[in-house]
Amino acid sequence: MTRAEALAYNNGVEAVLAIARRTATAIAGTSRRRVHEDFAVAALNELAEAARGLLVPVPEDNESRRR
Repeated sequence: MTRAEALAYNNGVEAVLAIARRTATAIAGTSRRRVHEDFAVAALNELAEAARGLLVPVPEDNESRRR
């Protein structure tokens, strides 16, 4: 995998996490019950843990190898 591919892939994972954060915030914000907020936070934490495994290492660029 090239550096550009790894960065693009990781950016996609980060975008999904950003959507999940906004969704969890919206779920928590629309509820008058604490249980919805707790559920949203727990779901977000589980998603964040799972997503860490999706990130791939980004290879060094050619510039830094030459130095």
